[in-house]
Amino acid sequence: MTGIFERLSPNTRSRNALRDLRLEFIRFRRFLENMREILNLIGDAGDKLREEYIYDRHYVLSLVDTILEEASMLTFNSSVLSPAAGKKIYAQLDAHKKYAQKEFLESGGLSKSNLSLLSTHPDTDPETQLLAAVLNWLIGPLPADHPAVMDFIRYVTDEVFENSRREELIEKVNGSSGNTPISDSCSMKLIDVNEVSSSKREGSVSHGDIKCRPFGMLLIGLQGGSASGRTKEESGINGWMLFDEEAISLRICRDNGKIHLEAALHGNVASDFIFLYSQNSFDLRGALPQGSWVEKTGQGTLAWIYDVPTDHLEQQLVQLGSKLLC
Repeated sequence: MTGIFERLSPNTRSRNALRDLRLEFIRFRRFLENMREILNLIGDAGDKLREEYIYDRHYVLSLVDTILEEASMLTFNSSVLSPAAGKKIYAQLDAHKKYAQKEFLESGGLSKSNLSLLSTHPDTDPETQLLAAVLNWLIGPLPADHPAVMDFIRYVTDEVFENSRREELIEKVNGSSGNTPISDSCSMKLIDVNEVSSSKREGSVSHGDIKCRPFGMLLIGLQGGSASGRTKEESGINGWMLFDEEAISLRICRDNGKIHLEAALHGNVASDFIFLYSQNSFDLRGALPQGSWVEKTGQGTLAWIYDVPTDHLEQQLVQLGSKLLC
C-alpha cells in the first residue's frame, strides 16, 4: 500500500517545505531577539557599574534571573533550529543555571569563590561588588570550568549557523529551478516566505522588483558598486536569500567562506537591526561601521548593528551590498 508521503504531489511537498521554511525564518528572528536582549542587559549592567548609577541588590539579582530566562529561550529556539546540537546546548544552559544559583541566588549575594574576581572593586559597597561579580560571569574570562555567558552565546551561534536545516528546506522549495541573477557577478536562490509557491525569476532582479526594504537597500549598494571586472565564475559569489516585506535572511559563499546576514527594517529602533556571521576565512570588521558589537566565536565572527535610526541601517545595508555582493 502506498504511504501518505508517496501520494503527495510535488506541489504539496513544496508548499509543506515552504511552510516549514517560513517557520524557520520566524524562529531565527526569535533566536536573534533573545541574543540581542542578553547583549542589552550586559550593556546596561556595564553602564551602571562604570558610571556609578544608584542601584540595589534587587536590581542585580533580577538581572541574573532575567539573563537566565533569556538564555533559556535562546536555548529553546537554537535547539529547534539546530536539533543535532540541542542536547549539548541544554547541558551548557544547565551548567550556567547551577553556577548562578550557587554563586548569586541562593545566598542573595556573593559567595566566597567570587571574591577573588573583584580585584577592580575591592573597597566598594556590597552592591557594586555583587554587580562586578555578575559581570564577570556574563562577560568573562572565567576559569575553564566556569564558562561565561558570552562564551555560551558564541557557542550557540556557531552551532545554529553550522547545523541549520534551512539549506535542506530551501532545496525542497526551490527544487532544480536554479539561481536568479542579481547582477553579472552574482546569482542566488530567492524565496519569498509569504508566497504560496516559489519559482525562479526571469532575468536579473533590480531593487524595484521585490517589495522588501532590506533587500532593496542591498541591491542599491550592489548596483552602485563594482565587481572589479570579475566574471560570475571568477567572483565565486552564490547563495540564497529568504525575505518578506521587512526582513531578510541571506547566506552567500565567496572566497571559500560563508557569510550570513540577517536584517529587519520595521521602521522603529526597538526592532530594526543588522546581524552578520561569517566563517574565519572572512573578516567582518572591515565591512562594519565603528560602534558595531563584534565578537569572535570558535568558528568565525558575529556582529550586531542596532539601537540606531532606521535610515542609518539603510545606509549600512547599501554599503554592505556593495562590499559583500560585488
